[in-house]
Amino acid sequence: MSDILRATRASPTHLVVLALIILACVVGVMASDRFASIRNFTNVQDQLVALAIVALAQTIVILSGGIDLSYAGLLSLLSVVFALLAGDSGGSLVVAILAVLTLGVAVGLVNGAITAYLRIHPLIVTLGTSTILAGAAVGIVGFFVIP
Repeated sequence: MSDILRATRASPTHLVVLALIILACVVGVMASDRFASIRNFTNVQDQLVALAIVALAQTIVILSGGIDLSYAGLLSLLSVVFALLAGDSGGSLVVAILAVLTLGVAVGLVNGAITAYLRIHPLIVTLGTSTILAGAAVGIVGFFVIP
């Protein structure tokens, strides 16, 4: 076993996680004939893209010594704004993208300004911002699904 660890430079913890992932996949294949389908793989991959982008951005924030909890509320609000601007009503995709990017930057600037100038811990600032943004998203759509 130690030869495998040395050859792959994997720690025992990594091997346990890999074994659990393989076990979950085996159980999934045995539980459903659709688990190993291309459609399921594509569906999971589509769902993980947004999470991977957010995780990359959050990694940069954490490596720089900060923390940002506002991304969940921000993603909710940006999704609603994008859907409304670029939806079936013939909206412009370019305008929707620019609006979402501008709104995201503005929220980041507000979070940074409150943290820097009012000297409030980023955890508190971004948690409050997330709550406000998620509430705004719900307020805009009124609990309805945007097609």
